Amino acid sequence: MPATPAEHTKNAALLQCSMGLFCELMAFFTLNMSIYPAYPRELSWALDSATILGVVIMLVCFALLSSKPKLFDYRKIGIATLVLLVLYIVCARVGIMLNNDAIMVAGLILESLVESWILILVYTSVAQLDVKEASFGVTIAFAAAYLLQAVAPQNLMFLPELHGGLLVFAMACAHPLSSKAINKLREQEPSLDLAATNPRSFLPAYHLIYITVLVFGVAQGLAFSYASADGMPSLHGFSAIPLVIIFLVCMWRQRRLNADWVFLASAVFVVAGLVLLPTTVFIRAPHIVIASNSLLNAGAACFDLTIVLFVVYYASRNKSHAPQLAAYMVAMKWLGIEVGVLMGHVFNGFVANSDSMLFWVSFAQTLVFVAFCLIVAKKVNFMNVMEGMQPALSAAQLQVPDKAPAVAGVPGTTGSAELLSMHERCFILAGQCGLTPRETEILELLAAGRTLAVIKEKLVISPNTVRYHTKNIYSKLGVHAQQELIDMVEAVER
Repeated sequence: MPATPAEHTKNAALLQCSMGLFCELMAFFTLNMSIYPAYPRELSWALDSATILGVVIMLVCFALLSSKPKLFDYRKIGIATLVLLVLYIVCARVGIMLNNDAIMVAGLILESLVESWILILVYTSVAQLDVKEASFGVTIAFAAAYLLQAVAPQNLMFLPELHGGLLVFAMACAHPLSSKAINKLREQEPSLDLAATNPRSFLPAYHLIYITVLVFGVAQGLAFSYASADGMPSLHGFSAIPLVIIFLVCMWRQRRLNADWVFLASAVFVVAGLVLLPTTVFIRAPHIVIASNSLLNAGAACFDLTIVLFVVYYASRNKSHAPQLAAYMVAMKWLGIEVGVLMGHVFNGFVANSDSMLFWVSFAQTLVFVAFCLIVAKKVNFMNVMEGMQPALSAAQLQVPDKAPAVAGVPGTTGSAELLSMHERCFILAGQCGLTPRETEILELLAAGRTLAVIKEKLVISPNTVRYHTKNIYSKLGVHAQQELIDMVEAVER
């Protein structure tokens, strides 16, 4: 039976998003296998600074996307991104040719700016797909990218043009869906305000999932830096095997991937790699180093897949708010990678100077990571967190009851004594729950479906004050969403 136009559109979106993610991953490999190793050793501080800059950019994007989404004009930012990408390629090529440190450092700064935004777009586009389709597309993109990375030569020549081309193609593939999501986000209330009235629809910045992303990012940093030679990361094709297996299982079961199973596989590989690491002191064989590093990289790859899957699951409840989550998740991952890279450099020094020190430090690190997995990470359940999230309702989506007829006996009003006005309902509920006069004012506005921005203007108070009082009101009433609050007020009787 021929496919319908809707199915053609859906298949085209899946292909575009998968290709976008694949190109972004290949750009990441090219950066670490071709661009970074070409920089002189005396500029190693600049490479680390570029990663830190990427973290800062992601955190800034997260903050602005959450509080001032109207600033993100997709078209203008897209043009600026392409201009900066061309400048990055020029700086990288000219800087190497002239051996000019300042130009090369400028290229790194431009690359961080460009890649940060493109990565947000790629993750956002994938998050707009159906969960089952996204599981398939994400898995095939990861498996294909890591397989290609496995067969690629480990000493790629300096290719900033290839790296830039991959980023452009990733941006082009992400454009159809990411542009719609960003533009929709600009039209809605800031998620920082929606989070105050819909706390179950958003994860707090200190959530355990983010801490886990940070810790597992350290493993990826170790995989890229430990046993590196002249700045070239020691990467081997064995890390692609788990991804291929996951892809085959996804194809066989024909259902969405369970992020918790992928996360468990990631933890097992990372622990295995860390346990094997100290044995390089006693077994002087290259295959031991390769095995340890491959296990670490396999664990990092599986966790990267977990991150993308979680963004997809999150977006299934709040599609337009995927950009913020992607920015924050990637920021935590990159911060962890930088910490891991620094630790890997220290380990490399220990290999050269003190075998016993390497053994004890790696043993301590393994112990800490295993303890984290047993005590902290075991509490992380990606699927439960996703299932417990509720769609964020805007003011236009809230079901606010019509105003009840005024109550008889109240000066200047008419109506049945059995019916209460909204003001009276809020006054009675405030007395029952111990709300302050200011909280009572805000309760009445929330019950009328007002947004935090409207409340701020009406009461002439700061946004943080509104959020503080809203949090207290929700706590005293025992509700977790503005619609629950409205229903509670509506149920009040004399």
